[in-house]
Amino acid sequence: MNFFNQFDQNFPLKDGKYFVHSTINYDYVWDMDPNSGNLHLWQKHGGANQQFIFKSRGDGVYKIFCAQSGKALDCQNSSQESGANAWLYPYNDTSAQHWRLRPTGSLKFSVFSDINFLKNKRCIDVTSSNAANGTNLWVYSSNGSAAQIWLAEPCN
Repeated sequence: MNFFNQFDQNFPLKDGKYFVHSTINYDYVWDMDPNSGNLHLWQKHGGANQQFIFKSRGDGVYKIFCAQSGKALDCQNSSQESGANAWLYPYNDTSAQHWRLRPTGSLKFSVFSDINFLKNKRCIDVTSSNAANGTNLWVYSSNGSAAQIWLAEPCN
């Protein structure tokens, strides 16, 4: 049975471990490069570097960690610029590591950076909307495209 038919996701997202699928191509998920810590897309293989732990602070803000490294999803160098790199960095509880999930439709959501959230509206985005192994993920100005919409599949 396909997980899309068995997973009833309500917001806020429950704390837990998830694969985060691209809606450009559901075969591709968030993946942490174990050498650089960079966040990119990769075809799903189920490894720990593709499993992400979501923890709610209870105020609509989440902390997101890679299961393999324990590092937190982060806007590189706390950049507020559109096009800033998304990577995994040791947890330091700064706003560069805080994320807001916004539902975009059935089972889908966007992941917004909490850095200057109301002003900037930057979210995790697939560079050039290209779902392929190694495509970089960055924090880009919100535009509602499929490159910015994700689906969480619980890890079993």
